[in-house]
Amino acid sequence: MRVLSRELSPEVTVNGIIPGSIMTERQREFLAVRAKERGITLEQMEAEASSEIPMRRFGRPDEVWDLIAFLSSERAGYI
Repeated sequence: MRVLSRELSPEVTVNGIIPGSIMTERQREFLAVRAKERGITLEQMEAEASSEIPMRRFGRPDEVWDLIAFLSSERAGYI
């Protein structure tokens, strides 16, 4: 990230966001396919998948949006 920032401009900050597992429509569709393959319900598949996440739940898209909004704001100018 530092190299990218220096190449763009010394006045530009660059932040990388790696949110992990976020429950989107695409994620839910993927889990539904896996659940069907395994002969379990979508709810069971979601519970199993979320048990492997350190926070024991999927992130929500709005949680990522809030971070992006903050990092894009003047308040995060030094970050």
